[in-house]
Amino acid sequence: MFQVDWNITDGWGKPRILPYEPLKIDPTATSLHYGISAFEGLSIVKNAKDGKSQAFRVATNMKSFLGASEHLDLPSFDTNELLTCLK
Repeated sequence: MFQVDWNITDGWGKPRILPYEPLKIDPTATSLHYGISAFEGLSIVKNAKDGKSQAFRVATNMKSFLGASEHLDLPSFDTNELLTCLK
């Protein structure tokens, strides 16, 4: 799982890649009470020729995720930096 923390004082924190696990969400999270959240999952498929995992339509996904974040007035992010983190 790709995870990056954000706060109003420091902005975006250091990105982390973590093993898959259930999400731990504080009961006071605004997304639980006011619906202020955006989720944009990438489609990852295994290449039939070489067996390597590859992402599907990454640029389109990043554009959609950024648009959703801006629409919801969530903190903006650099799509190229996020793509670098994902690589």
